[in-house]
Amino acid sequence: MGVLVLLLVLAVLFNIASSREKVIRELGEQSAQQGRDIAALRQVMDAVADRVLLSREQRRVKWFDELPPFVLDDFKALSAGSERELIMACGGGDDAEVMGLHYRHERLEFRTDGEKDAVAYGVARPWATIEDRPVKIYLNQYALTSKIVGLDRDGFVKLAPYKARLPE
Repeated sequence: MGVLVLLLVLAVLFNIASSREKVIRELGEQSAQQGRDIAALRQVMDAVADRVLLSREQRRVKWFDELPPFVLDDFKALSAGSERELIMACGGGDDAEVMGLHYRHERLEFRTDGEKDAVAYGVARPWATIEDRPVKIYLNQYALTSKIVGLDRDGFVKLAPYKARLPE
């Protein structure tokens, strides 16, 4: 009889321990999900605040600033005739403007022996136009910048995200 009671007590303790682990695991999963939900809500709140507090151009500039740089290593991978969609920011402060560009690459020339500075030659046009114009993109590996010249306005460029549209 004592052995039976001992086995019954052990079974109950094992059941309590396993259910405790299950509860802890479920609480951990709920906590992780709540963390993801909070992050998503923060993004929504930031987007709403940006929409209310910033002008259209200010939203575009902020969006441009958050894009990763289009650097020399990205240009090394381009072959002649390769085409890319770029985002250009020109001006500063209240005059800042962001626009989309279509770029067709021709060649890349290095300006230094260490291949840290280069000039990319090609043609580009704003998304809303059809006239290609010869451009140069000056690349600086140290500063992680890409400056485009040859259009109506000079500016800095970054690679457009896949199927990008400028923020409204």
